Amino acid sequence: MSLVQGALEAWSAFLHAREPATTIAAFRILFGLLLVANGLLFARQARLWIGESGVLPRAAFLEAFGRSRFTLLGYLPGADGWAQLVLALHLLAAVSLCVGFATRGSAAVAFLTLLSLQHRNPLVLYGADYVLRVMTFLLIFSRAGETWSVDHWLAARAGAPLEEASAWCTRLMQMQVSILYFKAAVAKLEGATWRDGTAVHYALEATAFRRARRPVFARTLAWSRLATWGTVALELALAAFLWVPGLRYPVLVAGALFHALMDVFMSLQLFGMTMIVCLLLFVEPAVIDRSIAAARAFLVGG
Repeated sequence: MSLVQGALEAWSAFLHAREPATTIAAFRILFGLLLVANGLLFARQARLWIGESGVLPRAAFLEAFGRSRFTLLGYLPGADGWAQLVLALHLLAAVSLCVGFATRGSAAVAFLTLLSLQHRNPLVLYGADYVLRVMTFLLIFSRAGETWSVDHWLAARAGAPLEEASAWCTRLMQMQVSILYFKAAVAKLEGATWRDGTAVHYALEATAFRRARRPVFARTLAWSRLATWGTVALELALAAFLWVPGLRYPVLVAGALFHALMDVFMSLQLFGMTMIVCLLLFVEPAVIDRSIAAARAFLVGG
């Protein structure tokens, strides 16, 4: 067997490994809740961001962007009611995705409406928006509705068996997470404050994002350098070591704690929770099944 052939076979085995749909189903539920929360947060200021009396009326949007960014709102009348309708459809699709009803179709509608809302005013997008959009698109092609879903319940009633199948879409989603962390680390290394170790100090002192002040002991230059360079090191570790079985779970826990700690001190909307949910994609189905069984046994025993 040639080296190239061996590499191709290893790649195929990795990409098309057969596994239960437990992980992607758990991700679907939590991700659907994120979409609902994101939609409700957006609804509070929808008229400001995409309304006719807001910062970017429809005419101004078309003048600035033309048809370069697809949005249903670019083809519908400019009245605020149409924007509210698209937002309502998005929330309905997100709830349907969460419970796993018509899962692929719900993901497709959620993606189309999310894309429309985001593209209507791309000037207000932030990191989590891009992650939500990419993952919603990939869910269209996933096996997310094959278990823990209304779709599974209906299929079981019809006598359809639950079988293992290729995890190729889950692999693509995992790769997106790795690429995101790698690009984030590389981008940071291009900044002078990240290289000299002061970036975290400036980020945590920015009043626009600050949720809580750091403890006094954490306001030193030494701490700032440790936190700054540690952030870059952790992002590189998340990009690479999530694929190493022996290192996966320590890195997963570190990543989840990192995002949770960021949320304590910085107001980043849903970014931290979005990334924590995405890290769930790296948890093997057997681990999730054992965790649920242990939790059930504990509750029953209690």
